[in-house]
Amino acid sequence: MLDLGGAPPRETISLGLSGSYGEPGEATPETMAILDELKNPQPRPLFKRLGVLAVSLLLFVSLGLLQWNMTDLALLVLVIAIHECGHYFAMRAFGYRDVRMFFIPMIGAAVTASESSAMGYQRALVALAGPVPGIVIGAVLAFVSLAGGNPVLSRAAGMFLLLNGFNLLPVLPLDGGHVLYETIFCRNRWLEAVFQAMAAVGLLLLAFYARDWWLALLGWLAIQSMRSSFRLSGIVQRLRADESAAPVRSSADATVEFVSRASTEAESAFSQPLSTPAMVTVIRSVIQKLRPQPPGAGATVLLLGGYGVSIVLALAGAVMIAAKHARDGGV
Repeated sequence: MLDLGGAPPRETISLGLSGSYGEPGEATPETMAILDELKNPQPRPLFKRLGVLAVSLLLFVSLGLLQWNMTDLALLVLVIAIHECGHYFAMRAFGYRDVRMFFIPMIGAAVTASESSAMGYQRALVALAGPVPGIVIGAVLAFVSLAGGNPVLSRAAGMFLLLNGFNLLPVLPLDGGHVLYETIFCRNRWLEAVFQAMAAVGLLLLAFYARDWWLALLGWLAIQSMRSSFRLSGIVQRLRADESAAPVRSSADATVEFVSRASTEAESAFSQPLSTPAMVTVIRSVIQKLRPQPPGAGATVLLLGGYGVSIVLALAGAVMIAAKHARDGGV
């Protein structure tokens, strides 16, 4: 699952300059349009979601054939599909709205949703639901291949372990970063910022050392996510200070006063006019940060324990694959 962070997308239809939302409580057309979208979201029809999935998969396969052979590409699509289906079904189980999956050519795939009322421990489970099944499958295939399986099984095991193990790195927008954010770093704005900054710098240093532009891209995305998250946290802090956000725990609770205040704060924080769709996205993110609801101590220990066990299992599977390669190379 990708966390599509960064600054809100620039749209062609602007709401105008900051302050177009009027005084708190004033029902301007812009404010009412945002409030209506928050309270009455229009989910994408199923045929459109399936169409986006089909077209994106076709593009992924078409461009993938330029880089991989048919067998490896088929295995890669299978590994990615199982990973994203784990996120998808977990999100549906925990009440996420407008859940959709799509492939990103030459990069991977993502599952996104318009909004969620899930608790912190549920969001952490959603993050783990992607890599954990793939790591279990990869470890089983690695054991089978070590016992005398064919080379295709060994390649499949390696793909399952590599892709899903990589996603457990403690970096946003990867799944490991989401697990640590939902269990630990969501509790404090500055702790969150330090965590994201250290992760981004670590990725950029690793990309420079490995001369890998994909890691550099991931580091850049981590920086954008950090900037956006810090701005959103600032909005939340200011809203809490004047108690205008006190009763808001979901989009259904939003009021004219809250939307007006949050919209003005958002345009000030992002230093640019935002369209209605972009503003709705920002306010939904603000509402989610208003109710972080981190897991309790026991749940946090269990979630971090599961995270750690998953990493160990991925490493164990990688050791089995390496052992098989060493054995085959010595024959």
